[in-house]
Amino acid sequence: MDEDILAMLLTALVLFVPVAGLTLRFALKPMVDSIARLMEARMRGAGADLLEKRLALLEQELQSVRGELSRIVERSEFYDRLTMERQLDRAKEHAATDGARVLAPR
Repeated sequence: MDEDILAMLLTALVLFVPVAGLTLRFALKPMVDSIARLMEARMRGAGADLLEKRLALLEQELQSVRGELSRIVERSEFYDRLTMERQLDRAKEHAATDGARVLAPR
């Protein structure tokens, strides 16, 4: 009698384990896939937030560089004007001294 119960139990397990495995595989696969997609979407969302923060920092840095560049251009233009004025003043002085030499008796 023990052998009959053991044989029936073994037969049930031999049939039940594969059937249960296949059932669980086909029943749980859609849920596991949806959970995986949800986790991927969260990771993409976190990645997008990080990307937006990095882009905002780059935009701030670009604004800073633009400000510095405009100040450098202004300084360069100012020095160019000063140089031009000095050259004009020297040319006027040179012309005045040349004119004085021409007018001066020899």
